[in-house]
Amino acid sequence: MKKTIRQILKVLTFPYSPELSVLLVSDRKMKGLNLRYRRIKKVTDVLSFPSREDISQNLHSVGSFGPEVLGDIVISLPCVQQQARERGITIYEELNNILIHSILHLCGYSHESVYKLRRMRLKEKEIASSLRSSQ
Repeated sequence: MKKTIRQILKVLTFPYSPELSVLLVSDRKMKGLNLRYRRIKKVTDVLSFPSREDISQNLHSVGSFGPEVLGDIVISLPCVQQQARERGITIYEELNNILIHSILHLCGYSHESVYKLRRMRLKEKEIASSLRSSQ
C-alpha cells in the first residue's frame, strides 16, 4: 500500500513527501464513523479527512502550504472486498481505486457538481493509468 500511495503522490507532482494515515476498519466501525462525521447511518467504503480545508485544487501550488500531514483515510475492508467481487476485479485493484479517490479528496478534489465530478474522474483515470504502466 505504501508503494501505491507514493506512486499516486508522485503523479500528483508533490514537491515534497506529505504524510497521510490509512486505517482499515470493519463495517461496524465505518458505520459509526460515517454517522459521527457525516450523519449518515450506513456503511461507506472510504472516508477522507483532510488536515486542512483550504488546500487548493491546483496541485502545482501544493508546495505553498509546505510539508505537513495531508490527512487521514479510513477504509472499510469488508466493503472494499464486496465492491471488488461485484466489479469482477481483485481486492488490490479496488483498493488502488479507493486510495486514488480518497487521496484526491485530501488534495481538495470533490464531486459536488458535474464539473468537479468530471475533473476528479479525469484525474482518477490519469493516476490509475500511471499505476498500471508502472507495474
